Amino acid sequence: MLTLLLLLACRDDAPAPRLPNLPTAGCGSATYDWLPPDSLGAVVELEEEEDWSLTAANLDALLGLVDLDALAPSPYGARGARLRYTTQDKGVEVEATAMIAAPDPGPAGPLATLLYLHPTTGMDDHCAPSGRDLLWTAVPLVLASRGYLVVAPDYLGQNGFGDEAEALHPYLAAEPAAVASLDAVRAAWGAELPILGDNTPTKELALFGASQGAHHALWVERMAPELFPEADLRAVVVSSPPGALDDTLLLGLESLRIGTAGSALILHQLNEWHGELGDAQALLNPDFLPAFEESLYEDCPEAKVPDGVTAVTDVWDVAFVEETLAEGLADPWACMLEESSVGHGRAPLGPGTRTLYVYGDADEVSDPTLQAAEAALLCAQGYDVQTVVCAGGGHTDTVLTSVPLQLDWLAARLAGEPLDDEAVCGESLAVDCAAAD
Repeated sequence: MLTLLLLLACRDDAPAPRLPNLPTAGCGSATYDWLPPDSLGAVVELEEEEDWSLTAANLDALLGLVDLDALAPSPYGARGARLRYTTQDKGVEVEATAMIAAPDPGPAGPLATLLYLHPTTGMDDHCAPSGRDLLWTAVPLVLASRGYLVVAPDYLGQNGFGDEAEALHPYLAAEPAAVASLDAVRAAWGAELPILGDNTPTKELALFGASQGAHHALWVERMAPELFPEADLRAVVVSSPPGALDDTLLLGLESLRIGTAGSALILHQLNEWHGELGDAQALLNPDFLPAFEESLYEDCPEAKVPDGVTAVTDVWDVAFVEETLAEGLADPWACMLEESSVGHGRAPLGPGTRTLYVYGDADEVSDPTLQAAEAALLCAQGYDVQTVVCAGGGHTDTVLTSVPLQLDWLAARLAGEPLDDEAVCGESLAVDCAAAD
């Protein structure tokens, strides 16, 4: 009896699990409670992939295939593994997948961790990078060869191996992007990783995102202090981010552009994640629905105007276009898009991590005016942002040509080098990003 009483006393005195001080999804979504973040990030399965074990010479050959020749020669080789881990989605424990990569052999001493957040690949499991071929997993291996432990989530709804995801990917939804990405790092840090060899990871974490992944990186930075306070967040590098999601939709209704159809995917998937607060498909031209559903379930879509689309109303319902342009975007649509845009205050300001924000002045996917406005907003919120505008840079070539610049900037921040005061939140002139340093 004494033993039982002592056990009960210990249980009563145990501290309550830490919960993040973050609001859950709004806009009329059903209420839910956070699971304690410390209870997540458990390793479900970890398997090394032999095809991802590459020498420095192998990586140099791969660089040419993914348009990153400027990074040659690779300092190290790399090894990679698939990770399946636990995370949460609206207060329910779920599983997600990621790729982990490490230098082989690594540099002497512990390794900082780079959370790599990939561009849009699709909405379904078959579009998960960790389940595809070497070209889809090249970037994490290339980044690892620079001397980092790289964690590259597939994103919620994209399971690269194991059981299928229970729902499609909640495209550009802020909360699940930040939660699952940080739990991937938590799982990697808690796992025994043979790919590390004699190296060990530090608690230093940097974020590295492109396009959709840039949006996610900015939200990870914003929510990390509550979701993963153990991490020492040191730097954020983003290239070709989408800008405000509501303004992106409005631009896509004003004139035909890649974002015209892209915003349909965003709005539909945000609506699904929020619990179907409205009939998103009713906003679309019925003739577009077959192609739209194919992009959800069958394609790993490209950033282009869909075949056969020659006008905004080939995608969207005429009445919805006219009403929105005349009166503004109505709720719940406006609320959902605003809530997952970086300017929204659903999370307290992060630690103001030093940020490199790269965009192209000829970006055909993410509007440059929206990107400039987002960088200015971050500055107004107190962030130390260095903005680089790539002269003549389109969406993808801005990402690729500026990678050497991005990696040099990142290495300087991790080495403790301060930012030039004149480069922080100052006027950004367009430069040749292939030649910039």
